[in-house]
Amino acid sequence: MALKTVGRVETRRLARKEEIFKTALRLAEKEGREGLTIHRLAQALDLTPGALYRYFPSKNLLLAELQHYVQSQVLALFQEARTSWDGKGRVGSLHALLVAADFYLDLESSHPRFAILLGLMVGDPRRFQGSDGLKIVAPSALALFAELEILFDAAERCGALTPGGRREKTLAYWAALHGATHLEKLQEVEKGLKENRYYGIRMARTLLIGWGASKQDIEKAWRKR
Repeated sequence: MALKTVGRVETRRLARKEEIFKTALRLAEKEGREGLTIHRLAQALDLTPGALYRYFPSKNLLLAELQHYVQSQVLALFQEARTSWDGKGRVGSLHALLVAADFYLDLESSHPRFAILLGLMVGDPRRFQGSDGLKIVAPSALALFAELEILFDAAERCGALTPGGRREKTLAYWAALHGATHLEKLQEVEKGLKENRYYGIRMARTLLIGWGASKQDIEKAWRKR
């Protein structure tokens, strides 16, 4: 009986945390990055800020678990999408890498809540330096990098890219794409700025060519979309 009671308590606790995460996502989508504060989150949940700490030991760990939640959701979406990508041969492997870039850049449209949270959390890496938060955030982040690294491995194996430095390519590719998602902030000072996706894809193509892909293969890969 005691074990059943503990199980029910833990189930309710996990369900409550899920509700907190989903509320944070809705809040970020509605009010933007600036609107996601502990005070506003507690208010949206009809709780006091202190009540949130019954589920999380600290603000830092609350935000770390939220980032892990979002990264895990994006990872599941990426894995599902990857099953439909070609990935075979020189052109197919480059096609998969370009579509992967498009997948990340398109999160702003397909899953804006996830895109906003990733922009907020990943955009400030100092948040988790030297804290237990890194232990929470790291596994899902590394899993996302691993999925992308698989695509680079396939491209190198078939000769579409120069071999070597797959992890470095993975990190540089992701960093370029993530940076592109913030370019629209400059619209007020840079008239005629195009959408983030335009610059992100251009950077992805440039990086792949720099790593040995031929322009002809890149064009063929892009047309396969």
